[in-house]
Amino acid sequence: MKNKTFVTTIEARMTSSRLPGKVMMKIGNKEVISILIERIKKSKFVKNIIVATTTNEVDDIIEKITKNHDVHCFRGDENDVLGRLSFALESCTEENVIQLTGDNPLIDPEIIDYMCNYYLDSNSNYDFLTNNGLMNMDDHYLPLGMDVSIFKRKDLIEISLKTNDLEDREHPTLFFYRTGRSSYSIKNIEIPDIWQNTLGARLTLDTIEDFRVISEIYSALNKKNKIFSLVDIYQFLKINNDILKINTAIKHKIPSGLNEN
Repeated sequence: MKNKTFVTTIEARMTSSRLPGKVMMKIGNKEVISILIERIKKSKFVKNIIVATTTNEVDDIIEKITKNHDVHCFRGDENDVLGRLSFALESCTEENVIQLTGDNPLIDPEIIDYMCNYYLDSNSNYDFLTNNGLMNMDDHYLPLGMDVSIFKRKDLIEISLKTNDLEDREHPTLFFYRTGRSSYSIKNIEIPDIWQNTLGARLTLDTIEDFRVISEIYSALNKKNKIFSLVDIYQFLKINNDILKINTAIKHKIPSGLNEN
């Protein structure tokens, strides 16, 4: 089967505007980024991992963590995330990219596998496959924090040469489904009912409220199952509705020109 190789990227930096240093915040004795790396390694498609961070001195600690986990680190421009990711991919041999971000430590590896299998079953006919609703919140059926995108490595490198739009440079895959929507074959994936976010859960890390929710979930569920699932999280939040409500009022930032509902 063609196009079956994947490289996994994680974008991470210490200078987040809303919650600086979030990827190095600890739950127990473990950093957020360490939790993420350990979880995604359980995916059967995640082999080569590249953490794409910045050249800022403050991000030296991120590079150190990657060495501890035996994953690659690429360092580039802080604000030009598209350029940073593109340069990180230039030396790779894999044809396809699994794109993740450092602020989603509870990502379920089963979701990664589901999307990769879908991509391969389609014979890689899609240029861009995602579960993020193409940033249309009406079509974002999974909780924020479970976002995965898959695309061809060569396409992202080409896009980086095409656009100088500041939002495109900040959001590396935005060009696929905004400016370049008619040029690429894109799909927001259907997901099984068992993963539908009927609770309205928010599982991404962008604020201190998010950290409280993620900490409560991880501390409780990690004791029972080192790689707990999204279904396990839902079951926990149904019982602990007070935790679910901590961050539900947080407004998610959306680039211009997309549905913000």
